[in-house]
Amino acid sequence: MLKILEVKDFDKFYEILENSFPVDERRPYHEQKNLLNNEYYKIYVNEENGDIKGFFALFDFHKVIYIEHFAVNSKFRNNGLGTKLLRELKTITDKEICLEVEPPLGEAEKRRINFYKRNDFFFNDFDYMQPPMS
Repeated sequence: MLKILEVKDFDKFYEILENSFPVDERRPYHEQKNLLNNEYYKIYVNEENGDIKGFFALFDFHKVIYIEHFAVNSKFRNNGLGTKLLRELKTITDKEICLEVEPPLGEAEKRRINFYKRNDFFFNDFDYMQPPMS
């Protein structure tokens, strides 16, 4: 079940973020933590026995949710949890959901895009340069 991250668990979240995204795709620790003061920024976590199994770090705007980061803890990958979390997110909002992925240049990127397609997202095939976050 998804719930809003408690500030006391931010370090657990950030550890998974660091392990899941390269440095240019995430903010430094203090910048990321400061986002918790932004009214539109939310971190939803799926937690069990004190472990964060997965999370969405997103901006919840008036008409759209923009997923900035979505990750499953490496201890819980490859068992369908990512699909379950995306389905649950869709049930708690009626807004459009948007996210970015890398161009389909390598096998990992193609697998990631196909994962999202299987979960009812679609790929916009246009050039885009994602700015670095750090």
